[in-house]
Order: sequence, then C-alpha cells, then structure tokens
Amino acid sequence: MTNAIPTFANVTEANDWMAEAIADEECVDGYRFAFDDDAEAVSNYEAIHSNGCCGFFDADIVVDGRTARIGCNYGH
Repeated sequence: MTNAIPTFANVTEANDWMAEAIADEECVDGYRFAFDDDAEAVSNYEAIHSNGCCGFFDADIVVDGRTARIGCNYGH
C-alpha cells in the first residue's frame, strides 16, 4: 500500500489541513511553506525548521499541481 500525497487547490486549503492535523498541539510556531521549485523559499523553509524547538510537523504535498512542503514547530 502506498501513501498518497495530499493534494490541495490552494495554499489556504493546505494550511487548514495542517491546522487540523496539529489541533491538539500547544505552542505552535515556525509556520512554513515552500514550493519545491522555488529555491529561495525552500532555503527559508529549512532555516525556519532548523531553528524550531521540540516537536515538528512536516509534510510533502501538492498545491495546484506543484509539489510543495508545509510545516510548523510545536511544544516546549
């Protein structure tokens, strides 16, 4: 069985999906999003990820036909 990559029509839908996935987490920060074909955005994404603490959420997704990544940090 393969895991399907979540697909969204726009970034707002992707953010709503992530918010639901982490709804029980506290102290959420370090929100990040990058299309994989945007080198600057990916670099910023990785910098935010590496500066976060404790737990994290990261997922590979597709938004409007483009591969992307979305994530955040949470916890203390």
